[in-house]
Amino acid sequence: VLSVTATGTNITYQWYQVPSLQLSGQTSATLNLGVATPALNGTQYYVKVSNICAEVTSSTVTIRVIEPPTVTGPSVTAIELCEGNSTTLTITVTGTSDAIVWEYQPIGLSTWTTITGETSATLQLNNVDRSWNGRKYRARVTDPLYNCGNGVSGTVTLTVNWTPQILANPSPFLNPICEGETFSLRGLVINASPQETIEWQISDASGNDVSSTVLASNVAANPSELDLVKVPIGWNGYRIFARASNPC
Repeated sequence: VLSVTATGTNITYQWYQVPSLQLSGQTSATLNLGVATPALNGTQYYVKVSNICAEVTSSTVTIRVIEPPTVTGPSVTAIELCEGNSTTLTITVTGTSDAIVWEYQPIGLSTWTTITGETSATLQLNNVDRSWNGRKYRARVTDPLYNCGNGVSGTVTLTVNWTPQILANPSPFLNPICEGETFSLRGLVINASPQETIEWQISDASGNDVSSTVLASNVAANPSELDLVKVPIGWNGYRIFARASNPC
């Protein structure tokens, strides 16, 4: 809303848009431009005030429309990667005055924590740790200069996988057995994400891989367990071990 104060008798008003567009019906001391939109930005207005004695023209007013910040991106809602790798999140921001902060939300919590020093449109996550698994990330944009609003980006959920780690070896381990007995390996515990694939391997006394022959009918239903039935004397000195693998 623009307004002018004038003195005199029998005054009339007429508003104009620069350079000389007469605004129909705008003949009062007040000009109501309605809802501010980007289209009004930079437009200029003045009013001519007159009576029977004279006509005077006001100074020109330039309209500046401040756009509140808007955020688009990141382009994904979830990222999955292996521990120790890196990834980048990027947003696009529009608005007259923008201040960016990145935040993360630990898994199971409702609060968001500001990431100190991350104030650009790109967030680089380096050497990710398994403790970050399940974290959510977002960017928050404010208008510190004009306080015209704020914006929040989409949320990205981070999934961090890691290589298999053997936490417990099978038991019994290196114990002697009698010929013809069943030899069972139990208690293998592996920590991995995502779920590991376990492959039992056996090599003979000369180091040759005989896994396919020996294990064809001797693997227990549980991949982390192994049953060798009626072990012959010829297997003396065989080496048995488990190999765990996943995409990491």
